[in-house]
Amino acid sequence: MRWSSSRFAKLRVPYEPPRLSLRALRCRPRGPSPAIAWALQSTRDMGRPGGVRCLCMKKKSSTPNRGFRVADQIQRDLTELIARELKDPRVGMVTIQAVEVTPDYAHAKVFFSLLVGDPVACEAGLNQAAGFLRAGLFKRLHIHTVPTLHFQFDRTTERAADMNALIAKAVSSRAKED
Repeated sequence: MRWSSSRFAKLRVPYEPPRLSLRALRCRPRGPSPAIAWALQSTRDMGRPGGVRCLCMKKKSSTPNRGFRVADQIQRDLTELIARELKDPRVGMVTIQAVEVTPDYAHAKVFFSLLVGDPVACEAGLNQAAGFLRAGLFKRLHIHTVPTLHFQFDRTTERAADMNALIAKAVSSRAKED
């Protein structure tokens, strides 16, 4: 142990060089150098140095898969709201296929398919009614932030039908050759 000769010498704080551990090597200190941080720490009543922050350790969510569960609940509630309370003639028989929620629950992409009608007009009607649907979700969900809804037409079922038709065509042409 030796006495610090820096600007903290008047504090009469003994200086010990910090020990390096694996965690210290992974963490990038923000703020003062380790010697100054140690001096600041010893002058405070707090147990952690000022300005030094570990960037490698992310805070884990208290409940795993919460985003997926919130998205599933939004999907269930939106299906019920669209079927029972939305009176827009542009929106026909809509099926909510999936909901993707951002990690901060600020935005949600809602993918839908349509049984009968024009997908572009239905998408415009749903995006126009997004505020009404969000207010309905706010009454049903008990979370701090209800996401802003963005509706997108999902062409997955059309693509699947096209792929099935191509596979059936290839199988039938191969059967004719044999």
